[in-house]
Amino acid sequence: MDCIVGAKEAAIFFGLSERRINQLVADGIITKQENGKFDLQIISEEYYRFKFSAGSNNLDMEKAKHEALKCKLTEIKLAHMENRMHDANDIEKVLADMLITFRTRILGTPAAVAPKLIRQDNIGVISNIITKELKSALLELSDYSPTMFTPEGDDIADKDNKPDKTGS
Repeated sequence: MDCIVGAKEAAIFFGLSERRINQLVADGIITKQENGKFDLQIISEEYYRFKFSAGSNNLDMEKAKHEALKCKLTEIKLAHMENRMHDANDIEKVLADMLITFRTRILGTPAAVAPKLIRQDNIGVISNIITKELKSALLELSDYSPTMFTPEGDDIADKDNKPDKTGS
């Protein structure tokens, strides 16, 4: 029992548009008979092979990977907006500034404590003065705040909506 139909009926049968049916013919996925009609049994088998072949699965896998990457990118943008993630350049700049300040404080410790130690002969008092100065220098390193890693006026949402510099 042959069931010969036109492109419109084939499209309805597969739940596709007529244009898509014609694309499938042009791509050699389904075959059109000489009279311009379609044998539903033949094109059903051809379409099934196409839909469930390794190539189709690869396309589906690539689409799934693409969607997963888009999801990951959205998670990264959200983490950035919530100050849970920072650009490496921002971290490098803030840490470099903090370490330079710390280095300066540590190297300045002898000059800061020397006048206080000049008349001291009690080791306990000397140790306390030095410890107090070093703890003061270390306290600067503990002044961490996630906002230190966000440049002024930096808003990731704004970056997404700004036109690029190429004018495209």
